[in-house]
Amino acid sequence: MKKAIAAILLLCLVILCGCSKPANMTNVSIDYGKSKVYSRQDMDSAISVIKKEFSKFEGCELHSISFTSDGICKDNVGYCNTLREGAGLDKSIVFDESIVFESSFHTPKYGSDGFNPNEEYDGWNWVLARQDNGAWKLLTWGYA
Repeated sequence: MKKAIAAILLLCLVILCGCSKPANMTNVSIDYGKSKVYSRQDMDSAISVIKKEFSKFEGCELHSISFTSDGICKDNVGYCNTLREGAGLDKSIVFDESIVFESSFHTPKYGSDGFNPNEEYDGWNWVLARQDNGAWKLLTWGYA
């Protein structure tokens, strides 16, 4: 009897663990906007960092990623430098560029990672920074 109960519990656990779905990023619309500062290659590099993080949003479906503006990016450089320590980065790093994107995505029917279930999230910000044209560091994301 104990073996039967253990087998049923194990089966339930396998089913529950198998129900989680990875994030869906198959039909993402990218809006590069108009920038006099960043090339498409700069933006694609930042977008790949965003997508890597978004891939952890279980069951969510990414719809769009849009560049904000050169002005918003410039205004966020100082803010990014205040986030260094919280991001576990060396204090000697001083960011000289930031890039900000907005995205929209939909959450799964039963919710995911603290998101409201079956809801569209619009205007979700992604703030990244870099030093001396180096690699982009994702510092924060969410609603501003």
